[in-house]
Amino acid sequence: MANSPAFSHKVGRAAIALAVMLAAANSAPLSAGESSMVEKAMALVKADRPGDALKLLEKHLAGEPGDTEVRIRYGLILSWEKQLDEARRQLEFVLAASPGNSDALSALINVELWSDHPARAEALAQQALAKRPDDPDFLVKLARAQRAQKRNADAVSAVKRALAVAPDRHDARVLKEGLEEETRMWEAQTSTTQEFFSGGREHWSEWQTSVSRQTGHGSYIARFSQADRFSSRSHMAEIDTYTRLHPGTLLYLNAGYSPDARLYPRTRFGAEVFQSLPGSFEFSTGYRRLNFSSDVNIYTGSVTRYFGNWMFVGRAFITPDTVGTSVTARFGARRYFSTADDFVGVWFSRGASPTEISSITDLTVLHATSYQFELNRHVARRLVLHFKAGFANEERVYNPNLRHYLLDLAAYYRF
Repeated sequence: MANSPAFSHKVGRAAIALAVMLAAANSAPLSAGESSMVEKAMALVKADRPGDALKLLEKHLAGEPGDTEVRIRYGLILSWEKQLDEARRQLEFVLAASPGNSDALSALINVELWSDHPARAEALAQQALAKRPDDPDFLVKLARAQRAQKRNADAVSAVKRALAVAPDRHDARVLKEGLEEETRMWEAQTSTTQEFFSGGREHWSEWQTSVSRQTGHGSYIARFSQADRFSSRSHMAEIDTYTRLHPGTLLYLNAGYSPDARLYPRTRFGAEVFQSLPGSFEFSTGYRRLNFSSDVNIYTGSVTRYFGNWMFVGRAFITPDTVGTSVTARFGARRYFSTADDFVGVWFSRGASPTEISSITDLTVLHATSYQFELNRHVARRLVLHFKAGFANEERVYNPNLRHYLLDLAAYYRF
């Protein structure tokens, strides 16, 4: 939970305008005509009309293709609009003619970081620092690139150099604190899920504890679960891993075993590949296999779109069976706040199961419509709390009209 893959995209329009204005203030002086045009473009960005700002600068560049300063502004706005490939092309055009242009280098480093190319961002920062070794801006960017590659010791060294030159830099102090916190590579989690039903049926409960370890190439999670349902108790142990195959591609693997197999499957296996796509999209495709008395195979896939501070997700679960194939569709949205650990979300599911099948009781659901709300808050430096509440109308084998209520509480502690 420490770093959401989405969070680098969670930036609002006000930040866009601020970044453009700062770049303009730090660049070479513009002519009177250029200054007026750039001011108009920034005003359009602030008014949430970035497309009009880009058209204005495009028109100027069509007649003045060698206008380096305007092209940098153009590349900046493209980058904040997540048109990263085109922004890279524009900024590299400037650097081809002027390799030492600090504004173009700074903007291109951001493009590479947002494109999940931290090694390229680091190389560009080192290129800038070769001529300006004490520049705090490039030292901070270097630290961010090294942090993205999980080289926190190098990143701490770079940010300390930045603070030695500019001790009042707030972003450097925040980055240093975050890096020091990330040296705590372990996280412990405990959670409880309580489920209640209409008709006076006995409620169900599940408890989970897990410990995770972050590494330079991914994370590993060991999880232990206990479920109590229908006066029956069951246990399961699982291992998950999220491994970065290469920039933009993540592999998820899961394996689990239940020694009693009363409620959980005797064994389970899962695999899924997540791939970042242009336009702030992410696609995944995966497979789950659960070994109850008979095997259950589930095929799943998702499409995710990041937009500003929002994440929108659509996911499908397809479960073939001897009597036919069942499909569950799940849609959700999250609104992120100051960190990747601070968000609220809403979810809607419709199909054969309210969520992914995890126990034998889920197999009794014939059809369900489910609604859920979640809240995640970073309440202390090392502590994150998660709350989820849900409601579902279900048709089950033993009850054609069942109301199902869910409450989930979790705490995450880093050490």
